[in-house]
Amino acid sequence: MSNQDYTSYHGNVAEVNTALTQMGKLCGQLELEDSKKAIEASRHKLTSHKFSVGIMGEFKRGKSTVINALLGKEIMPADILPATATMNRVTYDLQPHAQVIKNDGTMIEISVDEIADYVTKLNDENAKRAEMVDEAVVYYPCQFCQNGVDIVDTPGLNDDERMDKISEEIIPKLDAVIMVIVPGAPFSKSEAEFVRNKLMGSDLGRLLFLVNKIDTIRPKERERAVADIKKRIQTTVLDKMSEIYGEDSTEYADANAKIGNIRIFPISAANALDARIDGDEELLEDSRIQEFEDALRYMLTTERGALELAAPLAVLSRTATEVINAAETRKNALQLNAEEFEKKQQQAMQKIAEFRNNKRQETARINAASQELKANLLPQVREFYDVLEKELNNVIEQTSIDKKSLLQKAGQHAASQKMQNVVNETIKAKMSNFSELMQKQLMDALGEQAARSAAFTTGIIEDLNTNIQMSFAPPSSQSGGDKGKNAVGLAGFAFDILTDFAGGPWGLTGLVKGYQEAGFKGAAVGLAAGVATTFGAAMILGSAGIVGLPLCIIASAASGATGKFAANLLFPPKGDKEYQALIENTRKQIKESVAQMRAEGELERTLIQRIENAFGSLVSTMSDELEKALHDTEQTLDLIKQDLTKNALHREQASKECDEVVASVDEIMTHLEPVMKAIQSGRMAG
Repeated sequence: MSNQDYTSYHGNVAEVNTALTQMGKLCGQLELEDSKKAIEASRHKLTSHKFSVGIMGEFKRGKSTVINALLGKEIMPADILPATATMNRVTYDLQPHAQVIKNDGTMIEISVDEIADYVTKLNDENAKRAEMVDEAVVYYPCQFCQNGVDIVDTPGLNDDERMDKISEEIIPKLDAVIMVIVPGAPFSKSEAEFVRNKLMGSDLGRLLFLVNKIDTIRPKERERAVADIKKRIQTTVLDKMSEIYGEDSTEYADANAKIGNIRIFPISAANALDARIDGDEELLEDSRIQEFEDALRYMLTTERGALELAAPLAVLSRTATEVINAAETRKNALQLNAEEFEKKQQQAMQKIAEFRNNKRQETARINAASQELKANLLPQVREFYDVLEKELNNVIEQTSIDKKSLLQKAGQHAASQKMQNVVNETIKAKMSNFSELMQKQLMDALGEQAARSAAFTTGIIEDLNTNIQMSFAPPSSQSGGDKGKNAVGLAGFAFDILTDFAGGPWGLTGLVKGYQEAGFKGAAVGLAAGVATTFGAAMILGSAGIVGLPLCIIASAASGATGKFAANLLFPPKGDKEYQALIENTRKQIKESVAQMRAEGELERTLIQRIENAFGSLVSTMSDELEKALHDTEQTLDLIKQDLTKNALHREQASKECDEVVASVDEIMTHLEPVMKAIQSGRMAG
């Protein structure tokens, strides 16, 4: 496997990390402590990041073999029986070992050879042990993970309980999602439902399909088999978009455009693994795994890598402007006498107090928007109960039942079980569709409020940096001039990267489109591309929490609803010989289950929590960013006040230091220009 792309990406990370370190020192030199903390936080996040690649699929699709083929060694347990029962992560370490994290949070160290005893269902003892395990982490000195990539192996799609948790907590954080399917059972019902209900809305842009075991198909039939699977996937996605939004909707059109470029790769993971173990280059090429690895490497380093680098670049750009403004303000103020400074300082402090009052008003406006959204969405949830009950009754009427079989107890049991399965599947499907609609409205509203708040915050920062700086400039001088020109000019360059990623300005819908393109990281970039300045981009990119929402906002409530029905549905009373008795009994259980859901209000509570968390994060981000800028300005004024108590020589030296700071910022940002252009050209090439 070629490491050139990974080497280039990590080289860019090193360059950006160096720039962050240097910028942090300049912040410290000017006593801009809050900006320095923001730089340090951005640097820590960048240097500690690892790409996460999730492997999804049904049992017996060869997920573990795919992982072992990527690693080049048989590390993960693989068996013809359903094996993986927990979530497993493979990460790099020179010393092979493993950790098992239990459901209660305790951790035990084991050898890699013991991993199968804790994560598989190969026997009853292992299965019981696996039930107590939340996650297993395998540390191994493998080349693939050495590139800064973690592999996440998941239970089979059939494991509903664990997959619900993974869909809520893990999938939104993955950089790539690998869906493993096989030609012998092309895109099964559970696979289709998983894509429709768990992945479709947010993850098509980071989803790759692997058609494993392609060697089991005759060579001349392989192309047709892959084309057929691709068509099934496209149909699955578009059918759901049609159900939810209609074929005339922009959502359907967007999905139709995107699904045409779906990435699907036929491979033989078993041959690839054998080839790497035996050093058989011909067999490795025949396995076709290298084509998949090239696509995965490009996705991580160029597509996802651009996202990882865009955030610190935006922070750097914004901080560069702040540092220059602070340096110029300090230098200009050094030419004032104490009386002039005190007057201007009082004016500046009054302005800062006004900005803080504006911040409180903006917070109240965001909170009001949150309440308005609740008022709009909660009635839709209440109406959904009636729609769901009506739909369930229609479904059972259309369910085919052999009436003669109801004469026997076994037939009654089978018919009841069939009704139960039909109802549960319908609940899940309708919940998923409804969740999609709710999330769309939530993301639209959140995107609009975030864009407005970014513009609001940007305006205050510009006023703070420009007007206060100008107020300290002597009448005969022109603040700034050409100093800092490169830094200020390049400050917009990071924003251009974001716009390129977005494919153009997205306006208020950027957050939604970004989420659909690349999950919560893409949402941050998408929203930033609709904001007028780099600061807006930095603010949103620094608050992934406001958009780190799982695809189905009420997924957990949906699983609870199906459980209620399953518990309530009873077999027809003994002696019922009529088909209508089964229907009426099922109707009764549906009515009771929906009434119980309505009374418990689980859907409403879940939706309210999502809204409050999202808007609360937005308020926190806006407030923190503004307060940081205001506090840094206050610190600059305090530093100037100290300068003015010193002698002329000190003032001259302080003025010289300000010039040196501006020059250093220019140098830092100019040095980053090749990195920015490399990222931008990579996005354009993609």
